[in-house]
Formats: sequence, structure tokens, C-alpha cells
Amino acid sequence: MDLRHYLRIFRAHWLGMLILVVSALAVAFGWTLLQPKIYAADTTAIVQATASGDDLGAKTLGNQLANSRVKTFVNLGTSRSVAERVIEELGLDTSPSGWSRR
Repeated sequence: MDLRHYLRIFRAHWLGMLILVVSALAVAFGWTLLQPKIYAADTTAIVQATASGDDLGAKTLGNQLANSRVKTFVNLGTSRSVAERVIEELGLDTSPSGWSRR
């Protein structure tokens, strides 16, 4: 088959192809509108304590302090009070414990 055959087929069936494409677009658009909205957030952070000079003890202490603060931040982000506030502000229909697990 060469290009002339394809053009002849297209001219003979252009309306059916157009209807098929428009129908597929309408179905895809409708399916997109019916999907529930999903909100997700990810975060990364670098917590670094600085110490002046070459004092290894101060740097080690600063590193331990930074690590302990990171654990506190993680606990804060998964706490019930934060989950309740997020649910309230976004108007979600879920429990705080269910939201925290996500």
C-alpha cells in the first residue's frame, strides 16, 4: 500500500474516525472529572548544626542535637493535632488516625 491508498481510505471513513477521536476525548475528560482529588506532599530537610573551629566534640554534640531535632519534627508531623488541623482546613472526610497513617 502506498500513500494514495491511505488517503482514499481516510476520505472514505473520515467521519467515523473523527467521531471515534472525539468520543475518546470526551470519555477521557469525563473519567478525569470523576476521579477523586488526591493531595500528596513530600518533604526533605537537612538539619545541620554548625560549630566554629576544629573542635570535634562540639561538632559531635551539634550532630547529636540535629538528629534529636529531626526525630521531634517527624513526631510533630504525624501528631493527632496536626492531622485534625489539616482535616479541618481541607474539609476532608476522614479520621485523624486514618490521615496520620497516610
